[in-house]
Amino acid sequence: MHKISIIIPNYNKGEFLHETLDSVLRNTYTNWEICLIDDGSTDNSWEIIETYSQRDDRIRAVRQTNLGGGAARNKGIEMASGEYLIFLDSDDLLDINCLSRRIENAQKDGDGDGWVFPLLPFEGAFDAHQWKNPWIPPKGNFLEKLVQHEITWTSMSPMWRTSFLKENVRWNSNYPRLQDIEFHTHILLKGAKIYTYPMAIPDCYYRLDENKLVLGNRFNYLKKWVDACALYITEFSPLLPPPLDRKIFKTSLACLEVVGHYYRSKKISKGQFISLFRGLVEPVQYRWFRFVFQCYFIILITIPYHIPGTARFFKNCIR
Repeated sequence: MHKISIIIPNYNKGEFLHETLDSVLRNTYTNWEICLIDDGSTDNSWEIIETYSQRDDRIRAVRQTNLGGGAARNKGIEMASGEYLIFLDSDDLLDINCLSRRIENAQKDGDGDGWVFPLLPFEGAFDAHQWKNPWIPPKGNFLEKLVQHEITWTSMSPMWRTSFLKENVRWNSNYPRLQDIEFHTHILLKGAKIYTYPMAIPDCYYRLDENKLVLGNRFNYLKKWVDACALYITEFSPLLPPPLDRKIFKTSLACLEVVGHYYRSKKISKGQFISLFRGLVEPVQYRWFRFVFQCYFIILITIPYHIPGTARFFKNCIR
């Protein structure tokens, strides 16, 4: 049997850890290890982790000072001893057949470096079955979709060949958001061969919880996104071939769309909206693109309701 390393970073998710770990323990495929990195939690997480690791020696746990999720995942990559690797956040869940199905497809498409599967988001308690529309990976054009912020998959959706990650890529903890986007962009630029299975049954479950993103302050949440967009464009625009080196600015336009939504719903002030817009437009070096951003900003700040198709129109102006 092929061994799978499941990397779980954790910071103050004691409320959900039982569910997450139990979802792995229930899997029909049993040749796995959990590399669980507690990133300086101040809740009861470590007590829960110790209980599970003492019960099952496949669960390997370490503690570190609070360095962020990226650093915790990098530690997990170092710890991993399996042939394959999965990232699982400490409040998300695996289906009971997740690991067996992923191994089956990885063996069928044995020349791959990554295999990506559908994901099912949910709200509230998992047992309440408040499902949202599944997130389906595309069949191709992965890099183009990723740099345009047409999100192709989350960190939990793929299974990776461990040796490929160890040799080629690490998470960048300097990103306040978009860490998974940055990570996957590097993977694609390294030439990873990736298979996707858009017709498969979702095999993992993503917990939708705005509070874990906003953390009580929507402006700070949005500021992190704006700062991450600037980092992403600065890092990758010089590395991408035409026309992707220009289409990457759609990432910032997508952020502007969300910022405008929060302004219209009166969850940030006008001054905060203007400040965030300036942060988004600053890295945009093309005059025409700056004009596109300015026009979209004017519509967002002057028209108090959503006009269907507006965002799509302005994104189509970025070519």
